[in-house]
Amino acid sequence: QQQQQRQQLQQRQQEQSLSNHDNGGVRTVFVDLGASLNFAFHRSDTPALDLIQLYQKFGIYFDHIYAYEAQHQPPAKVFQAVPEHLLASYHWINVGVQVSPHHKLHPWKLLARHYRPGDFVVVKLDIDTTEIELALIDQLLRNQTLLDLVDVFYFEHHVSFEELLPTYTESAQKSLQLFTELRRRGVAAHYWV
Repeated sequence: QQQQQRQQLQQRQQEQSLSNHDNGGVRTVFVDLGASLNFAFHRSDTPALDLIQLYQKFGIYFDHIYAYEAQHQPPAKVFQAVPEHLLASYHWINVGVQVSPHHKLHPWKLLARHYRPGDFVVVKLDIDTTEIELALIDQLLRNQTLLDLVDVFYFEHHVSFEELLPTYTESAQKSLQLFTELRRRGVAAHYWV
């Protein structure tokens, strides 16, 4: 019972902290492209949610979390996996990521329409479909507005290691060049595994 009381106290303190956070007028956005929660239903969180909570330890609280996932999930299960203190920020988009820039659910279109340079935008891309992933990265690299919006980019770039052949054919060298180009263009790009 003491442990339960301690957990309730910690949760109240965390909620109080979250309600009082001030990002200095900067909107903070986390875009999770490939937000599969399947593997996490036996746990209380997912790797992306772990990352979000890591940012919180450094004083960055996301105002909006857009989670795109193609595989249909019952909303009750999804929101059960999302920590309560993130529910007000969490936007579950249970459709595949669209690569057409004209589609209303295209992630870059959403960012360009609703956010501005100076907002803090973090994107995680891991949808396990190379063609879509590379198309989105190409769109990012070709659009200065998007480059000015995206501050941090995590990407699980599948490359042609022996264990992944023949499914993935990108070379490790091309992957390093891609991440180098993103960084050269001002995006803090990191591998996501």
